Amino acid sequence: MGVKLSAYSEFLKAMFDYQASICLEFNPEEFYFITRDEKLKIEKIFPKLGGFDNWLYDWNITVYGENGGRIALMEPPGDDDIQMNIAANNQEEFERMTKLLDGIGEPI
Repeated sequence: MGVKLSAYSEFLKAMFDYQASICLEFNPEEFYFITRDEKLKIEKIFPKLGGFDNWLYDWNITVYGENGGRIALMEPPGDDDIQMNIAANNQEEFERMTKLLDGIGEPI
C-alpha cells in the first residue's frame, strides 16, 4: 500500500480535486455506482484532472472535470462497482454535467 506520486504538490492537487467532488456547493447529495463501460463514457466526455493509485486499501481514485465541476471515481481492486461522486461550483456547470452524465450510474 502506498501512494506513487512524483511530488508532494501532485498529491495535494489530487486530494484537492477529490475533496472538491464532494464539497462543492452544487451536488446531488448522493454517490453512484457505475460500471467499467460507464467509466469509459466519462473518460470520453471529461478531461482527466489527476488522481492517485493504490490509495487506502489499494483503491484507485481518478478525478475528471472542467469549468468548475469535478467527478471523482473510486475504484476498489478487483471489483466492477466503481463509486462516483460529482459536484460543481455553480448551478450552470452542475446542470451541464448532470445532462452529460444522464443515464450513467445508479444511486447508492
